[in-house]
Amino acid sequence: MYLDADAEREIPLALSIEPANRHDKRLFRWLFERVKGMFVLNHDAKFLADSACDAWDVRQELRNNGVTQVIAWNGRRFGKSETPKDRDYGKR
Repeated sequence: MYLDADAEREIPLALSIEPANRHDKRLFRWLFERVKGMFVLNHDAKFLADSACDAWDVRQELRNNGVTQVIAWNGRRFGKSETPKDRDYGKR
């Protein structure tokens, strides 16, 4: 199950049930478009995600929509992974 939710209110906003072998990043755009269709994203909107969403295109889409990215950095094989310092990261 892939889910976008309001982290403050713990309310599901968009949901997709897919095979377990689907990567989180592949459903990002579909879920994000559903949320954008329901709400006006304001200046303090944040997207909280683990390192599965650490990709240039995901970050660019969020930036283009004025959404703050609180995404864990994936060091891949060559670097060190890093957890965001944002206090809201734990709500994901």
